[in-house]
Amino acid sequence: MTRMSALLSELINATGMTDKRSDQAQTVFFTVDDQIVISMAIHPADTESSESLKLFTYLGSLPENNRESVLLSLLEADFAKNLTGGATLSIEPRSKAVVLMHELGAEGLTLTYAQSALEAFTKAALHWKAALASVENKDSAPPISFAQGKLEIDIGSFI
Repeated sequence: MTRMSALLSELINATGMTDKRSDQAQTVFFTVDDQIVISMAIHPADTESSESLKLFTYLGSLPENNRESVLLSLLEADFAKNLTGGATLSIEPRSKAVVLMHELGAEGLTLTYAQSALEAFTKAALHWKAALASVENKDSAPPISFAQGKLEIDIGSFI
């Protein structure tokens, strides 16, 4: 078992889930508030020290209405990282869905930091899923700014 695989097991147990993976399983999926499915996957590399843990979730379809405004808001939030908890907002090429992902490198990664990053990622994912749904549910919604107000994500406060 690699260090990253052991850390993933510790993270699963620390969140209260049961680790039901086989030794070969490198990915875990879990649901938050029946709203989002988060994937935690070990990304292999050439050396154990260059492995990473990737957090990933689909947030929803890119809305047809106000598409330009939504894309601009996603880019602005992603640039500053103040509304993403350090994660990256993007458009998944095949489905054109809005996704959130965060890669945590193995070097120096502790259980405490991984828990904090997962908490911040989850909070950001719930925020953006709700924001996208609010645009999607309005036929003629005016352009909105997701950056109004700040999503308070303090990665050190979840320790």
